[in-house]
Amino acid sequence: MRFFRADFSLGQKSLGSRSFQRSLSERVRRCVEGVDSPSRGVRAKSGKGASTVDRWGGGRVLRFALLLGVLGVLGGATVGCDFNATEIPKQDYPVAPLPNMRIATLRERCAEGPVTFRAEGVVLAGYVTSSDRANNFYRSLFLEDNSGAMELMTGLYDQYNRYPLGMRVVVTADSLCAMLSEGVLQLGLPRITEGRSPESLGSTVVADRHLHRTSDRITPAPYPASLSRLEPRLMGCLVHLSHLKLDPAVDTTWAISARRAEDGVPHSVSLKFRAAASRDSLYVTTSGYAQWADAAVPKSLLSMVGVLSQTQINGRAVYQLTLRDLQDVQME
Repeated sequence: MRFFRADFSLGQKSLGSRSFQRSLSERVRRCVEGVDSPSRGVRAKSGKGASTVDRWGGGRVLRFALLLGVLGVLGGATVGCDFNATEIPKQDYPVAPLPNMRIATLRERCAEGPVTFRAEGVVLAGYVTSSDRANNFYRSLFLEDNSGAMELMTGLYDQYNRYPLGMRVVVTADSLCAMLSEGVLQLGLPRITEGRSPESLGSTVVADRHLHRTSDRITPAPYPASLSRLEPRLMGCLVHLSHLKLDPAVDTTWAISARRAEDGVPHSVSLKFRAAASRDSLYVTTSGYAQWADAAVPKSLLSMVGVLSQTQINGRAVYQLTLRDLQDVQME
């Protein structure tokens, strides 16, 4: 870093000297009170010919402002100034544990049922691929390494502030429970009762015990997938799908916000999209709280990026895509 230090002088007194500061402060006081005003007794007559400054008492204000400006220089003259101050400093975090298990390995262990870690020292890591900034992800966080993806049941709001898109997060799994839910590997606290998902961590205090933030950042690149080749290992992963078309092609919106809902409650909507060259399909689910809930859905061919999972539609398991924001949708 580069710093500079200025030391202006006025006569025999340095601007940084205590004696000059005291004398300058006294001058400010006397000038404001009109005791030591250079223009005292030379005021323009009131009325049409009077100056605007004198009519509003601004001569005194102007002199005061000029002296304050000198004081401002004085304050800055003895302070080191960083030329790089406009750059956002890189956040430093405590050193995180070293990962010793891949996400795909944990997924394999959960194939026969939930796994609860006691004191095994299992550590995983991945990059954040989801974001709740636009309100389409709710209190969970998706991480991905080069072997697969998992969903962390954080139970936290506004996670994009603590775990921004692309941040590398290291996870210590001791005392946590992992299980498959709707095809997605989920990690959270052990359930007290039977359920399809682990319990949420619920607070930043608990989250900080298990989720270690790092300064490593990337721009997540989606996996180029096709509807005819979707497979379980891609569940929870950020994928890119092309040549999709709304089925049926009707006038509709992505979801129903509270403003448009008859009951005043936001409603999520799952829209069916079909591949242009086959009969393969998937559903794009959007929350009624999403910022683009009331936006019209294009009827043209689209390419989309989102987190892949499964859901139930009319009792049938189908693939589902969750968008992070409307920038994940592009017309072809």
